[in-house]
Amino acid sequence: MALSRRSLILQCQVDQHLRVRKISSWHESLPEANRADVTEGWLTGLLSGISLTDGEHCLFTTSHPTLLSGRDVDVQVEPLEQGARISIYCSMAQRSLSRRATDRTAAVFNALYGSNLDALVTIDTRGAIMEFNAAAEAMLGYRQQEVQGAEVAEIILPFGKHDVQYPDIAGYFTVGKAPLTTQRFEFEATRRDGSRFPCEITLAPAQINGEIAFFSAFLRDISGRKANEAALTRAKEAAEAGSQAKSRFLAHMSHEVRSPVSAILGCLELLSDTALDNEQNILVKTADDAGHNLLDVIEDILSFSKIESGTYQLQSRVFSPIRVLEQVVESAAVRSASRELHIGCCIAPDVPLNVVSDPVALRQIVSNLVDNALKFTQEGGVSVRVYVQGKDLNADHLDLRIVVQDTGVGIGAGDQEKIFEEFTQADSSDRTNFGGAGLGLSICKRLLEALGGHITVSSEPGKGSCFQVVLPCGLADDTTVFFDTQQALPEIVGVSSDNTCFASDVAEQVALLGSSTCAADQLTAGDAAPLVIDVSPGTMPSEVIALWSARGFQPEQLILALPDAYSEWAIEARKAGVRGVIARPFTATAMVGALLANSNNKSGNAKVKAPGGGARLNYRILLAEDSKANQLIATTLLEKAGCVVDIAENGQEAIDAVKAEHYDAVLMDVRMPLVDGLTATREIRHSHSTDELPIIALTANVFGSDVDRCLDAGMNDFIGKPVSRDKLLSVLSRWVEGAADAIPSHPKQEEVMHPLIDDSVLDQLKRDTSDEAALVILQALQTELFGFIDVLKGYADSGTLSGDALATLRDSAHRCKSSAGYCGAVQVQELSQQLEKACVDNQADVALELIQALIDSAEETQAVIATMLD
Repeated sequence: MALSRRSLILQCQVDQHLRVRKISSWHESLPEANRADVTEGWLTGLLSGISLTDGEHCLFTTSHPTLLSGRDVDVQVEPLEQGARISIYCSMAQRSLSRRATDRTAAVFNALYGSNLDALVTIDTRGAIMEFNAAAEAMLGYRQQEVQGAEVAEIILPFGKHDVQYPDIAGYFTVGKAPLTTQRFEFEATRRDGSRFPCEITLAPAQINGEIAFFSAFLRDISGRKANEAALTRAKEAAEAGSQAKSRFLAHMSHEVRSPVSAILGCLELLSDTALDNEQNILVKTADDAGHNLLDVIEDILSFSKIESGTYQLQSRVFSPIRVLEQVVESAAVRSASRELHIGCCIAPDVPLNVVSDPVALRQIVSNLVDNALKFTQEGGVSVRVYVQGKDLNADHLDLRIVVQDTGVGIGAGDQEKIFEEFTQADSSDRTNFGGAGLGLSICKRLLEALGGHITVSSEPGKGSCFQVVLPCGLADDTTVFFDTQQALPEIVGVSSDNTCFASDVAEQVALLGSSTCAADQLTAGDAAPLVIDVSPGTMPSEVIALWSARGFQPEQLILALPDAYSEWAIEARKAGVRGVIARPFTATAMVGALLANSNNKSGNAKVKAPGGGARLNYRILLAEDSKANQLIATTLLEKAGCVVDIAENGQEAIDAVKAEHYDAVLMDVRMPLVDGLTATREIRHSHSTDELPIIALTANVFGSDVDRCLDAGMNDFIGKPVSRDKLLSVLSRWVEGAADAIPSHPKQEEVMHPLIDDSVLDQLKRDTSDEAALVILQALQTELFGFIDVLKGYADSGTLSGDALATLRDSAHRCKSSAGYCGAVQVQELSQQLEKACVDNQADVALELIQALIDSAEETQAVIATMLD
């Protein structure tokens, strides 16, 4: 039946909450399904703001977007005892202008609703579906008539997921809460056939008379977008995996190349000690310089590849930043000794002696910056300075500001950003004035970012460069600072130097300590102020002292800067009574020590000491050793302690040398060609009246039985390899100074050292695999030892071990113990096992003592493996 102007469309009885109790009239044009739910949805919109409890009849005209396609209707409300009777008629009102506007709005609404490519669902405040456009039908598989009045959560959310995985959206759909309105939200929706798909929804509330009457939900199937995102993620992961694989390959190849390059450099060093003519010396030096440049490039590639592949692990621990920085400067000075450039390190007095960070990373950052500065500096010098930028005692935190400044070629403003990119240099042309891989600054930036710091540069072409590093550090328990400014220092210090960089560093350090400097010619003869003199290379200290004495200055005023603080000239200067001797490179520690020294040379700097702190030993020693490397190590240690050393390369040469010359002691290797050490000792004791001559065994086998064999052969004592400087000098002093009372050392159980490589284990490995496979395994161990040594050196630098550090060190020692045992590297295996046990027992002091022994043993084991692989 068609609708007339006064047709009854709907009549029903409802309770006070508009819930339908009875439908008494329902026009045939209305949908048959879910009458009660549809009616309640309509009434919610029609009766918004109408109270059913006022007890009065109500008749009004309104329109509804769904009912009669938005046409006006008359609504009559008759209050009942509980609820009301609602009657809805076609409107009799004649409102032509309003009707035209309403028709236009309805047309626009229907056009948008039907043509929208997104699924559009209109929902009442209880979550029941009112409208369901064609896009929603296509997306979800339902017809509008099927879902009208149904709860939307039951239609689009997977069964059983309403309150668990989608509590917000389910609650919104079911109880009308709207925490997600005007926001996009992604969830997993379900279709009529049960299939699920990713969906994005936006909820928009519609208000009538100031209250929310219904909601529009815009739904979009984002399966395609999610598939594209997944594809992009897979592509990104594949690219990253490829990049990491390439980085791992670079790391492996860097190790492979580094080993033979190190061997080449070692051979060149040994070759340079032989008798060479001028042309050969030039060729050897050229090859050595090129080899070290190649090694620098390899180290940069190795570090960069570790960072790229994610295998570079930062390890924070307590360490001395002052020690790290001064060691970097000292190492750089050795590498650039032939260029006569100044290198110095200044320290602000409030810099703590100990902080918490990663010393290995800091060492690499500053080393890269200093090496980079030296590479681009032809004259003048490089200065490293460290200050405290910010300190938060409440947060146990401070920032160190480290400045590396040079007098080199400088960097243009346009190049100052790109120099921190990998494989990039300021001069990217085909010219190769400076060389390098362009990785050093990139490594610095990445390491600093990982540490929470940053790096900046300021520079002008032709005026040098200044790199500033800000490094966040934790505060150590020991809050002692570098220098207490309450200590008495001279108010003014004179400086005499032709190098402006040296004078600048002296002035900066003195100013940081609270004093001032002046040029030497501004001091008068009667001044008691100390005078720092930069002694030119080749100038004897005696000449300098005589020159300034003639000008009225006393020796105890003079502080001489010499290439070596322990050279004969330095000893001569100290004997002349100078205030102090500081070695190049310039360091804050040496400067402070010299300034604090008095005229009687009571300071630690003024005493004549061997590098290890003991007195100089004026002994003549015969070293019977066939290994060139061991000869070099022992000779260097002995000569720096003041000894004169002769070398015999086998037992027979040792016998002949003792017969021909007088020696204070003999250091005898046990295993040597032609005549071994035991036989040589027996011959010396039998053929010559040399019972009083101390003969001390050098051996890698310090088992009790081996010691007994040495003593039975006539040796007085033994020193285990690798040779320890303190042990070597201590044993020599004991036997040379008091041979009559000296007794041989006997190894404690924990001091017993095994041979570096057990041939029986290695032979068994070859039998179990093959000769080729055994070499590959040895090569893998050698690579592993490189990383293990780096870890150990980091802990050795710190000087302390926390609980976390002990746990990390325990794991590293355990891994190395297993690898070393499998390859027969029993000495490394034994020391690793002892270190692991010390870490498990929280014996930090014992662990620190074992670390150095393990470093020495691992490095010597690497050398043995390198020989096997050749």
